[in-house]
Amino acid sequence: MGSRNYVGGRLMDRWDALFAELESETHANAVLDLHANAQELAKAELSQQRIADVLGASVGVQVTVSLRSGLRLSGEILGTSQAWLTLRIAQGIAIMPTVHIAAVAGLPQKARSLHAVSLSGEQGEATSGKNAQVGTLSFEALMRRLQDRRLRMRFVVGPIEIIGVLRGVARDHFLVDQVAEAINDPLVSANRAVVRVAVLSQHVEVVYC
Repeated sequence: MGSRNYVGGRLMDRWDALFAELESETHANAVLDLHANAQELAKAELSQQRIADVLGASVGVQVTVSLRSGLRLSGEILGTSQAWLTLRIAQGIAIMPTVHIAAVAGLPQKARSLHAVSLSGEQGEATSGKNAQVGTLSFEALMRRLQDRRLRMRFVVGPIEIIGVLRGVARDHFLVDQVAEAINDPLVSANRAVVRVAVLSQHVEVVYC
């Protein structure tokens, strides 16, 4: 009788060990599945991300932006939309269409909470998580807001730089009252007259103001 109990006990111990092993394997497989699912979700989320989302999540970060023309600008990200990025640089504020951005260096590995940009063109209050948004204000619409402030601006279009006051925003170009920066400026006379210049908006790489 005692022998049977002993044998039966050993069998029970083996069954307990087997069940424990199976349970451990099941738990390990579940953890692996969760990890794999998390990775797939992260990949899916990343695949839907735009550069404006990355930049919007990095407001306040010091970065270096390289434009397609080779121009490089370093400064603090102030705000962003799907269409443009603003940097605080040593000379003031630089606004550039995202379509001309070739690379951005200095972004944090983990993006901070997205910062919404209001339709007024001003940086909105910080929001967090999936509810955060990046503004949809177009580059031309932003220029219309700045036009009302009669700011002195510098438009960079490839090798050409035009300095003056923005007077109008048309469908595909800006009208700028250019003032001579030098006596030998070929576009104006020596008496520093004002000349209205049409600047194709889609070619503007950066605006300093």
